[in-house]
Parts: sequence; structure tokens; C-alpha cells
Amino acid sequence: MKAAYTTFDFTGETGPRPVSQSLSNGRSSKRRELVIRPGVILSLMDFVPETAESIRYQKDSPMINFGFIVQGGLINRICSPYGTDKVYHNKKGIAGIHFRSQRNGQILIPTQKRLQVVHVHLSPLALNQLFERDSQDLPYGFRQLMDSPLSGQYDQKTTMTPQIFEVAHHILRGPGEAMPATLFYESKVLELLCLQTGSMGAAGRTGPGLRYRFSKTDLERIHEVERLIGAGMDTWPVIADLASAVGMGTSKLKAGFSHVYGMPVSAMVKEKKMKQAKALLQGGGMNVSQTAWALGYTNVSHFCAAFKKRFGILPGAFLKDFSKPG
Repeated sequence: MKAAYTTFDFTGETGPRPVSQSLSNGRSSKRRELVIRPGVILSLMDFVPETAESIRYQKDSPMINFGFIVQGGLINRICSPYGTDKVYHNKKGIAGIHFRSQRNGQILIPTQKRLQVVHVHLSPLALNQLFERDSQDLPYGFRQLMDSPLSGQYDQKTTMTPQIFEVAHHILRGPGEAMPATLFYESKVLELLCLQTGSMGAAGRTGPGLRYRFSKTDLERIHEVERLIGAGMDTWPVIADLASAVGMGTSKLKAGFSHVYGMPVSAMVKEKKMKQAKALLQGGGMNVSQTAWALGYTNVSHFCAAFKKRFGILPGAFLKDFSKPG
């Protein structure tokens, strides 16, 4: 029997408040959002859901989301106007980084003993300010957010380390007596971001669902596959052929590629083709059909659908708009 969810709308009309104002509610509020600094927002959930709840949300401004499930679990259903909705089942001990340029959806919270969740939301500008100097130490897919933050997508899940659990618990408990609240939350949020990016970026770490450890040679082979994909835009590479070309097992390549780039091989192929399609159309030397054929599409309609799903506009309309004078 399906649970009956009481639905609340959360579209951010009032917006999050500075830490000093938010603390006036005390810790009785089950959902709070605190502005840590411009472009850095901390969201907290800490309550006992006596009835199942559904929270609808809409985010029109691009934000990179760091999530940490400290206790309990929830379901996040992300709605897509162009394809199948994405559903994420998150439980205790899962940490993740998630990005969609525009999105709306629902958070489903079943009845449970206690739910404790910490989210940190970063604007593209804040992301660059925090990670710019250390970008080379980050996974490829995450670095791409810094280069092109207004489009694309990124998903990465890991298991929370004991250090991450400890910091998340500190944040949920809040500052001690006479402790500066603003300084406390900012220092803990920065520590949490540092631990999470370090956890996901360290070579050889395994996350949920990964059965392998990756040596330096494995990582070099995975990076070579990414280069091979970019060099063959007129074809649709077969993952077994890519694995054979770099001397790696197919299953290990699939797991390693998702671990390093935050997306499967097939998603990377589509992403590179769409970026190349946009560049070709902007170049002005090809029409829509020619662009589709140049990228290995035998069905122009499939190309048009993929382009609209990626950029929110049909390639013909994009070409027309780009070609307008002035």
C-alpha cells in the first residue's frame, strides 16, 4: 500500500535568511535555510516525520548541491520536461553532489524515527571562488561545472566518511554557548565541502556500487577513453571496443569512468556530441541535417530531440536565433 503524502510547496519565495536572523527560530523549526556567504546556502532538516510528507520545489537559478543524509532517508524525484524523471533513493550514510541547470521536483519523506539531512547549495560564482585554485585536483565532471556552469548535469555519490559524519553532526547541533554563530556555520560548511570533494576525488577510493580500486595506470586508461571519445565524433563508440583499445575490462571501465567523470560513457558521448553540434551550428557552415550526419546520427529527428533535451531549444530554432543580425 502506498503511503499518503501531505504536500507542501517550497519554491523559495521568501528566500533563505542570514544566520543571525534564522537562529531566532531556535532548533524547533524542522526545515531551515541559512545564508553562509553570498552564493553559499546551508539547508537543514532535523525532525521526526510522524506522517509522510511531499515537498515540491522549483529552482530556476543554477545551484550545485552537496547533500548528506545523516539519519533516516528520503526520495528525490527530479522532473524533466524533455525526458524521464530521475528518482534518487537516499539513505543514511550517503553523500552526493548533484547539478541540473534548471529543475523542479519533489522530495518524498516517509514516516520514520528521525530524519537528519544537511545540504549545501553553491552558486556557479561561489563554486569558482572556492575551488578555482585547486581545480586540477577535482574529478573531470566536477571541473566541467566550473567551465560551463549554466548547462549540463553532474551526479556523484559516495559513502560518508567518519569525518564527514562528525562535521555534519556538529552543524545539526549548532554552535555552542557564546560561540559566534556565523563564524561557526561558515567554518563547518567549508570543512564539509573540503572533506566531500577530497573523498570523491581521491584516486583509489570506492563509492556506493563500485567493486574496484583504480591504480594510476587504470586512471590513465580511463582518461585515454575520454580522449578517444572526443576524437571520434562522427561515430558511436562501442564500450567493449573502447575497453579493448586501452587494455581494460569492460565492467571495470564502466565503473571507473563513472567514478572519475561523474557520468557513464554513453552520457559522455552524448554530451560531447551536443557540444560539438552547438559549435558546428554556430560556425555557420552547416544546416541541421548536415550537422546531424557529421555527428553520426542517421535519423535527424533523433538528433533534434537530443539537442532540445540538452539545450531546451530545437537546433533549427537555435540556428535561426544565432544567425539573426545584431
